[in-house]
Amino acid sequence: MTNLEVIALLADKDSYARFSKYIKPHIVGDEGYQIIADMGEWFDKYEDIDWTKFSVWFRMQHRMYKPEKMKIYTDIFTRLEEFEPDDDLKNTIAEILIDQDFATKIADTSLRIAEGSEKDEMSDVLDLMEEYKNEIDYSKGMDSWIVSHDIEETLTLAHTGGYEFRLEGLRENLGRIKKPDFIVVEARPDAGKTTFLASEASYIGSQLPEELSVLWFNNEEGGFKVKNRIIQAALGKTDAEIMADVKGTKEAYEKLMGRLDKIQIIDRGDISPRDIQLVLDDIPPGLIIFDQLWKVNGFGTKSSNEVARITSLYNWAREIAKEYAPVITVHQADGSAEGERWLTQNQLYLTKTAGPGEADAIVGIGRTHNPSEEFNRFFNIPKNKMKVGGGSRNKRFIANLDAERARFEMATGVEIDE
Repeated sequence: MTNLEVIALLADKDSYARFSKYIKPHIVGDEGYQIIADMGEWFDKYEDIDWTKFSVWFRMQHRMYKPEKMKIYTDIFTRLEEFEPDDDLKNTIAEILIDQDFATKIADTSLRIAEGSEKDEMSDVLDLMEEYKNEIDYSKGMDSWIVSHDIEETLTLAHTGGYEFRLEGLRENLGRIKKPDFIVVEARPDAGKTTFLASEASYIGSQLPEELSVLWFNNEEGGFKVKNRIIQAALGKTDAEIMADVKGTKEAYEKLMGRLDKIQIIDRGDISPRDIQLVLDDIPPGLIIFDQLWKVNGFGTKSSNEVARITSLYNWAREIAKEYAPVITVHQADGSAEGERWLTQNQLYLTKTAGPGEADAIVGIGRTHNPSEEFNRFFNIPKNKMKVGGGSRNKRFIANLDAERARFEMATGVEIDE
């Protein structure tokens, strides 16, 4: 990396504003650093740089320079007029500069911690690493952030792809699940949240390409119990049927899913967003499940209360869905939902509008204490931005819980009261 390449990186106002802060004198030398400093003054008046005009202006700014010193600058400007770095080179230079800057910041902070500083702690190092990742992503430019202007491409992405839900009521109301969908499922305890996830995860998992997995982040019941429910749901069999032919169960499950590890359960109660990020970067996901997201440890040090912490988690999960794969999480419904059929968005425990606002769909699973409705589950979709092109939206339907086979099936002959 030469002075010329670094200076050329900053040759437009936006790039200068973005990257000049990362450049230190030792990187470009005294002459390069002086040019970069003067570029800041130039950009106060102009949007871009014409090196011929800039060189004339520069000489006027530094009329007191001796001829031999000015010749050094003149040679640099002459080379800059002929130099045309491509985008790949610019990206590489930007990443190197950011790497160097954050390596210095992290090293300095770590040294202060090692020396017993009371103002610094390890969370500051982790925050710097997160900031570093964001800066690297941004340095690659905004082209990847802007939705394509190609109409055919837009319509294809909007109307095709994704995976079907097992439950017919979800297929009718939500359509197909795809990146970057983010779905929140709310229910009271013992309503069948884990069974619901097992039923849908096993069905969606069977549709994923060979190289993708369902990543299930579990902080509820034991991981082996969850895995058992997934096997039941995938095959539609009871525990007794499974245990009667374990070898046959294994073969049938592998044939259906394509791989025995198609659904991978990450069973850790104290998992953090940084832990989750490591898993996502290591195992390519086709679907991401959080059981339950609001219990993930994260963002607590920066949030003033629990509502703010959960809101931050939901914001983070929304970005995960955009970057990696669709996300489904279950969330506890508050006490007002106990014994209720049709749950609403306002009954999500410890949330306000900001958290649920990140979701593309909210699915409420209600249940009553009526003995005749013991296995009925009442599905309400108070928020739905998923289905493209109209059709059923924000509808109610009733399903039956088949606990022995870890499945939900559409109910018939049960009244849907409005």
